[in-house]
Amino acid sequence: NISYTGNVNAYLKISDIFEMHDIEMIVSISELVVNDYHWGNVEFQGGTRSLDEPVNAVINVQGYQEKIGEHAFNLRGRYYLPVEQVHESLRNTFTFDAELESIPLVILEYIIQEGISNTEGKVSGLLFVSGDFAEPNIRGELNVSDAATSLEFLGTRYFLPEGKAWVSANMIDFTGMIIQD
Repeated sequence: NISYTGNVNAYLKISDIFEMHDIEMIVSISELVVNDYHWGNVEFQGGTRSLDEPVNAVINVQGYQEKIGEHAFNLRGRYYLPVEQVHESLRNTFTFDAELESIPLVILEYIIQEGISNTEGKVSGLLFVSGDFAEPNIRGELNVSDAATSLEFLGTRYFLPEGKAWVSANMIDFTGMIIQD
């Protein structure tokens, strides 16, 4: 279960509501908290000329954590809406570039959900994300620092002082990193 809190402000502009042309949207979330973890401020800006064209979007997250300092996440790309005006093969698909700067590794606990706990550390790097929400294709290179997590089924805490990881569609490759228990 994931719980969210924060203050949301939204702006929506549609130049022609009947033809659905020139759509712009700005959404700001101040003090986003996910599962009691303070992520900071989020801003989404997106727009499209018409429903059959992709939404060009920018998402920025900036915050501060006492343990790791400032962190930022910037996502730029396009998204095809799941509407009948879009060709069926493109509906609900996206292509984004993600720039991560000192992102807290606790985010892994949202993705993996079971088997790890007490995750600490940060990650920076570039990711390229494409596909759809059911099967996203993620690839890129990440720099990991001051990482630690507990593998519950082994009852052991592991530490990863620093290193480089490569992300592909079905794995995160830590080859060459020194992991300590």
